Amino acid sequence: MWADEALLFERIAKVERHRILRSLPLTAASALLLGAGVAWSAQPVFELVALPGLTDAEHTDAQGNHVSTARAIDGTGLVFGSSLRVSPAPAGPADHGVTGWVYDPDTGVTTRAALDAVPYAPLDQICINGVSDTTALGFGLGGTTCGDITFPRYVWAFDSHDRVRTIVGLSDPDHTNPADGNVLNQLLPYSLGGRISPSGHIAGSTTRWQPSLGTSVWVYDSTSPQTTRIGLFDSQHTAGDGSQNSHPSLLSEAGNVAGFSERYIDGVWTNYTPWIHLSSTGVTRRVGFYDGDGRGSTGFTHADGHQESGLSVLTDSAYAAGSSARFQGSELFGTVAWRYRIADDSMVSLGLADPIHTRSNGSRDSAVTSANDSGDVLGTSTRYDGGTDPLSVTAWIFDGESLATHMIGLFDAAHTSAEGLQTNMPHVLSESGHVAGTAIRFSSSTPTTEQGSSVWIARAGDPVTKRIGLIDSATLGAATFSTSSGEQHSVFSALFESGDVVGLSSAFLADSPLGSATWYYDASTETTRPIGLYGLRFTVSDNSFTSYPTHWTESGFVAGAATGSDQYPVLWIYSAQSDVVSEIAPPNPPAGVPVFPEILFLADSGWVVGRFTFFDGSSLDGTRRFFVWTPEGGTVYLDERIDHGFEAAGWVGIETIESVSGDRIVGSGRRSNGDVDGLMLVALPEPSQALLVSMGCLAAVARVARRSRKRPSILE
Repeated sequence: MWADEALLFERIAKVERHRILRSLPLTAASALLLGAGVAWSAQPVFELVALPGLTDAEHTDAQGNHVSTARAIDGTGLVFGSSLRVSPAPAGPADHGVTGWVYDPDTGVTTRAALDAVPYAPLDQICINGVSDTTALGFGLGGTTCGDITFPRYVWAFDSHDRVRTIVGLSDPDHTNPADGNVLNQLLPYSLGGRISPSGHIAGSTTRWQPSLGTSVWVYDSTSPQTTRIGLFDSQHTAGDGSQNSHPSLLSEAGNVAGFSERYIDGVWTNYTPWIHLSSTGVTRRVGFYDGDGRGSTGFTHADGHQESGLSVLTDSAYAAGSSARFQGSELFGTVAWRYRIADDSMVSLGLADPIHTRSNGSRDSAVTSANDSGDVLGTSTRYDGGTDPLSVTAWIFDGESLATHMIGLFDAAHTSAEGLQTNMPHVLSESGHVAGTAIRFSSSTPTTEQGSSVWIARAGDPVTKRIGLIDSATLGAATFSTSSGEQHSVFSALFESGDVVGLSSAFLADSPLGSATWYYDASTETTRPIGLYGLRFTVSDNSFTSYPTHWTESGFVAGAATGSDQYPVLWIYSAQSDVVSEIAPPNPPAGVPVFPEILFLADSGWVVGRFTFFDGSSLDGTRRFFVWTPEGGTVYLDERIDHGFEAAGWVGIETIESVSGDRIVGSGRRSNGDVDGLMLVALPEPSQALLVSMGCLAAVARVARRSRKRPSILE
């Protein structure tokens, strides 16, 4: 038994040694290695892994060349990409669409993840047949569109665990075009939420043909695996001609799907009904307040019988939130915000109900902007002038623990107009319950005139509002952030789970606009400091300056750009932990050549991956060089940090960087033979520490194996 266990450990270690270094995020990998007395190199060296993609006849032109790019890397280390289709091979390069594939670093095998060419992607048509989304658990999601069809004819999922590709969606007779036999599927739109959950759930819709044209919603569960039609399609949600129309809107991390279905009265469309489909039970529940909902709700039905509700928020697993319209006969009588708890199918009405938020006829209007999995809800209520006319909006926070609702925002004289107007708009609610928002400022001399905006923060359970930003007496060199009349402008950029905030404030010189400065609010010390690059090098000829954020991480890094004296951007990065701003500059830049820098990715570790474009006259587009910046080593060009050399490996340039995960970078590069191939760069430990790295990994694997002796996924 012990001998078998030792052999098991040895076998696991051989397979896992590469997997651990490949699959752990950089921060986690660094922690593991530091535990064994090892750290990553200050200026990283990368192993270059070529990813040719698909190189069969369908993807090789008449000259023998092919074009591929790596698009994304998921949480398991798999790389998803696409290859250009050129079949049937023309006399020269031609675009016949793309085909998706997946590369497994453990085996070195590239597998076609997209649908086979025939019959789904005919060779004589231009077909987009690529992976569009990936998850942290090894699932790929894609669609196949051919010809002039504007949305995917087929939607498919690729499960990397068993290499099974499954067509998802609805294909029964009701959802098949009787004229040509086609099935028309559509993925959940990007703008409305994730299209595949971490658990492998996919939501979408399919055109319904029988008995009449319509749309059906479906969810695919990879654990089954099966596709299920969801939504509301009872008699209330069926038109007189038999058509039924449902649409998906949100997909949560737990695989719950929110959507809405068209509701009909006497066969005629009247409104939409929101619903949630629960992944745990397979049940679809109607949500919102409506007469006959079993909760004793009344007044939510129009005289003609229609009912109006909207679902605007679906949290990761526990709650949804929205609003429902109230009626008096045929007159709208306000809107009621609500929170829905999935666990017990319960509803709570939300909003402010005091006299200043109530019309003279007794109606009120409230809306939800966001919610979290703790049950906190952020929203607004309309404030009235004592009659029926709206005056402004008030922000509020509902505390999921105490079930109390509190007004939040700024209500002092500087944020109140002569007519009593106070406008506070909430922007975002974090999972930790922090809220950030803005308030309109008014002039003290002419109180009807807006005079900028202020940023504020609050927190559920502690709703005292604090104004933040570069305000009042704050200065930066000769610049001030307030005019003599009290004009001040601050805007919100980012809120972290810690309660820290990033924003921008306008600067002035002798009451004239001068530019803007980025600031960082530290919740632990309740202090605000300017961050970015300032001074002579970052001031243009009219004395103006601008420093603005573009990327940030929960680990406390903020990256952005400042305007240089030549009016080209200059990159910077700020670390909240060290309170240091660093410039990200090209190594050994050519003298007198304008450079346009871009940040493409910012990792939790503080690594920045980006691109410098040098306008050296070689072309209108300039010369591009991709770089990586690290807190320890500064800026280096990626192609100069390749183990054993970039050109020696047969490459002449990096074309694109598409995705970064921990210590791995994927994109595409040009080979010396003319091919464009996908590539993956994997950061290597310092060579002198290789033995200790190996020992650290083996020790970690042994601990994992002792906790779970049966590891079939590793031994397959």
